[in-house]
Amino acid sequence: PQDLNRVIQRADGVPLFGVELALLLREQRPINGGHAQASENEVPVSLADLLMARLDQLGPAKHVAQLAAVIGSQVPHDILMSLSNLSEDVLRANIATLRTHDILRPTDGRGTTYSFRHAMLRDAAYGSLLKSRRRDLHRAVAVAMRDETGGSAPSKAGNLAYHWTNAGEVEASIHAWTQAGHYASDRHAFVEAEDAYAAAVAALLQQPASPGRDRWELALQSPYADALRITRGLSARQTMQATQRARTLADQSGDSEQQLLHAWGSWAAASSGGDFEAGRILANQFGQLALVNGLPRHLATANMMQMTSRFRIGDICGAEDAFRQGAPYFDDIAFLAQPGFAAQTFGNAAMIAWTLGDDGQAQQRIEGALFAGPGDDNPFDTVYGQLMYAAYLNLTEHYDGAARYALDSIALCDKYSIAQFAASSRIMLGRAKVGLGAAEEGVAMMRQGIAEMQEKGVRVAMTRYLTWLAEGYVEAGCFDAALVSADEALTINPREFFCRPESIRVRGLILWKSGHVGRAEQDFLAAEQLARHMGAARHTQRAAESLRSLRLEVGQKPH
Repeated sequence: PQDLNRVIQRADGVPLFGVELALLLREQRPINGGHAQASENEVPVSLADLLMARLDQLGPAKHVAQLAAVIGSQVPHDILMSLSNLSEDVLRANIATLRTHDILRPTDGRGTTYSFRHAMLRDAAYGSLLKSRRRDLHRAVAVAMRDETGGSAPSKAGNLAYHWTNAGEVEASIHAWTQAGHYASDRHAFVEAEDAYAAAVAALLQQPASPGRDRWELALQSPYADALRITRGLSARQTMQATQRARTLADQSGDSEQQLLHAWGSWAAASSGGDFEAGRILANQFGQLALVNGLPRHLATANMMQMTSRFRIGDICGAEDAFRQGAPYFDDIAFLAQPGFAAQTFGNAAMIAWTLGDDGQAQQRIEGALFAGPGDDNPFDTVYGQLMYAAYLNLTEHYDGAARYALDSIALCDKYSIAQFAASSRIMLGRAKVGLGAAEEGVAMMRQGIAEMQEKGVRVAMTRYLTWLAEGYVEAGCFDAALVSADEALTINPREFFCRPESIRVRGLILWKSGHVGRAEQDFLAAEQLARHMGAARHTQRAAESLRSLRLEVGQKPH
């Protein structure tokens, strides 16, 4: 009871502290003739001190615990054997002591791998070593791992990189981190890939500046930026920084392939961020580079960029022309193999055809958005295609299908940490929910998605999404909130014109339902005029129908 009271008092509600203190008192009994007689002042007052006190009780086994802490969270017996310079019998006796004291536990049934019972036990053992000793041990572990695998085990590259880094072996760590990044990317472990490439870049920048370092950095910044586009988003700060740095290095190198790659990256960031004027300029620059280069995949990309840029600013006919000019190149396998290119090309082309009123072409093109190249199992492509299809089905009011595609997209985004499309997929599902009669649930989803997009600096298509939110509020009977959203849709990005006529029309509907007939009529007229000027037949028809319905209701003769 006395020991129990001391544990409860000193633990102060911290479970781990209580457990470790109880273990310490138990371990002290053999030392004190079966009674834990430590004075009040001898009981450690912090968790770190307590863990060190437990390690100090271990005798020679403490050294083995320290070695295990350097090896990592998973401790292979053969690496521990190599590092310890102990005989097999002595090592196993020390491991038995660590297991008895609940420091190490086997992670398999054969006793070939161990782990610490708690990460803080490992931290305490690791922290008890001098820095110089830790560095030497990390080097020894790295050498043992390298020799064991022959230096060609991608699945262990991350562990190897960790040890080379902590051993102060910069060049070896860069190679290992790069291999770890490639391995993670191939497995679609995009967050892992981002972390590995970031570590490789950070290590490289410790080296003296030189043309050779610049070439090496360019080779790293490219896959790093690719990972960031997925995990952070096209227009996220980290993505834009990596893209800009890679583009600067590519321009310095004069490598046309790298220049094209990172010119596209800059355009994608500007387009995602809603800076369509910058996007137009960058698309033109890319087009000039592509003409000089001459490869079909780059000519396809140039036309895709032109199509998308023109569509965003409301040049619907120009966007359609760009798609038709690029059509001979869009089936190029190298073009379609680039992540997201098929979905972006054919998804936007479907929206253009729909806006022009060509339902047949729109349906044919949207099928291409789901295309996956030969052997392509990249979830990024799948998600992008599902997102585009959900958007199209929402536009055509096939809400059941839109909800299915959006749900699948959300599941993949969550599984693979695809931040670029997680928020917009929620918006797609929210709009489908509104169409299916669950207005309040749909509004909540759209609000969440819009907030996430704004947090990430993504402004592309925000005009459409806020217009959908306004429609959701109307269905929920919240007309004041609907009008606020409609007004925001028209002001959040004045250069985004592709659905502006529809945004004006929806605001007119809200005004009409709120009793402001005159202002509603003005909006319908403005929407029809703008849509006609843009060549947007779909929006022209919708605005004209709304105007006709309003005039019939108020007794005016339709024009």
